[in-house]
Amino acid sequence: NNVWDSAGVALSAVFDMRSALLVEIGNGIGCFWSESRGFNYDIYYQKLDENGNITLDSEGVELVDSNGDDYIMAVVPTPDEKYMIFWMEDAWPAASLMYSKIDAEGNTEIGWNPNGNSLSNSSYDARHLQVKPIGDETGLLAVWMQDGNFSDIYAQAIDWDGNIQWTSGGVTVSDAENDQGNIDFHFNDAGTRSLLVWEDYRNGSDFEIFGQVLDLENGTAISEAIQFSVDTTDQYNPSVTFIQDNEFLIIWEDERGYYNDDPLLINGVDLYGSGYVIGQGMTTEINGVPVCIAYHRQQNVNVTHHGGSEYFLDWIDYRSSGKEDLANYYGRTLMKAELLSSGTSCHECDVPKQFSLKTAYPNPFNGKVNFDFEMTEKEQVEFRIYDLNGRIVADRLILPGFGGNYRISWDGKHNDGALASSGIYLYEFKTKYTIEKGKITYIK
Repeated sequence: NNVWDSAGVALSAVFDMRSALLVEIGNGIGCFWSESRGFNYDIYYQKLDENGNITLDSEGVELVDSNGDDYIMAVVPTPDEKYMIFWMEDAWPAASLMYSKIDAEGNTEIGWNPNGNSLSNSSYDARHLQVKPIGDETGLLAVWMQDGNFSDIYAQAIDWDGNIQWTSGGVTVSDAENDQGNIDFHFNDAGTRSLLVWEDYRNGSDFEIFGQVLDLENGTAISEAIQFSVDTTDQYNPSVTFIQDNEFLIIWEDERGYYNDDPLLINGVDLYGSGYVIGQGMTTEINGVPVCIAYHRQQNVNVTHHGGSEYFLDWIDYRSSGKEDLANYYGRTLMKAELLSSGTSCHECDVPKQFSLKTAYPNPFNGKVNFDFEMTEKEQVEFRIYDLNGRIVADRLILPGFGGNYRISWDGKHNDGALASSGIYLYEFKTKYTIEKGKITYIK
């Protein structure tokens, strides 16, 4: 049901409004936008309370007024309940990235430059800014595209007082040949490292997925660039998700679906993924593993931590298309298995050479049933629970890892979270070369 007016709440525009951004402000919503009330587009701000009532001047508060067109790029809440705002100042001969700090009423924070602080090198065109907070004690990381050797990647760490932590103008993440773009990044659990991933055209023939680990203390690269894909088709639009400790999951759109022996699957864009552990490397072979292979194209991936060891992956899927494109939302659950032992954590343990499943226990069960298994390195495993009519009750993709002994559990719930009824269920573990099946009894 609509909480506010069914037709929405109108902000009083004077002229053309564009590039709006909504941010939670206290118990209400802050709206930032660009509007051309003079010769150029400037940035304005309005605050609405929880009932949708406008609380500032009816025409909003002007935040930025430069000699170019100004567009809001990001707003980040600060630990002292203020807001750091980032914008692009688009003026000839090059667009620049700027930032400042305001309170909830739109006032520039005392001691801050009312015209904003420079983030990028004003001599080079800089766009496509992304900003994420590192931690309450640290600050945030800004990453952007900047013209140099074609389109390159730059980054800067900023503390909550607005002080840049690295070289003025940012550090170079990648200035490889040709274009790099569509960046995503995340931080390790300690907030000391960041894994950045992007699509890369350095080979001059097709886009591939590359990455780099930055030391957040000094902005230096931890190692050489990481190459996640090398296929002759295009891979693009990568996303990276923090899993645990120093481990990350990378998902991307992959045009290998254009070439398929199955005529129902050709000419499509599929989803592939890989894992990466800082200090240890990739948890799959190069080019990753398939996450979703279906007709037509799958795109716009989003990964959300569902709880515990589970992550929900959703995307826009066109497999139902006919004469006209038909977009639907699809999703599946990803699971990180519990590592019991591995060749790297157990000096007396051998790394498994093939998948092997032990007996499920307890069986019958009430609460949860455990499955212990040996998994080879860089291998993905499909796990499913079926009822006796063959309907899927639970479906999980177990993320690849380093070879070792692992455990997962099933808590007697359907994919939608509803408890299954008491009875007999069938389970299946499927790898590229092996299928293991069995039967369990659930007692409430």
